[in-house]
Amino acid sequence: MAQLQCPNCGGYKTHFAFDGSSYVMASALGRAVTLILAVGGLGLTIAGFGSSSGSLILLGIVLGVLGLIGLARVDGFLSQRFTNKNSVTCDLCEFRWDERAIDRSKPIQIRRDLIEKGEQRLEEERRRRARD
Repeated sequence: MAQLQCPNCGGYKTHFAFDGSSYVMASALGRAVTLILAVGGLGLTIAGFGSSSGSLILLGIVLGVLGLIGLARVDGFLSQRFTNKNSVTCDLCEFRWDERAIDRSKPIQIRRDLIEKGEQRLEEERRRRARD
């Protein structure tokens, strides 16, 4: 993938800020909660029929339907919330932006002072990691 130019400093040391682990965790939790709702609703419905209780049957059907709707919607909601692959971070000036919000028709001003400071910071971090 080609590097994107930072709209703040004009440098090319950028990366997409995406952490898939938070999506996986939230997806598993969301599925578990909605599955419990659906199964609990089914259990209450069966128990309601066994005891001829109309309120248990109704409560079970409502919980079951809510659980099934949740199962159908949880992936769409979570993928929109946690997988914003358009969020970009500049490694030099630490500027963050949404790639979709950048106007590509305007020229980007190269700010050498920010690029030099960023290169120095990255070099210091590299040296610190090498020592440790």
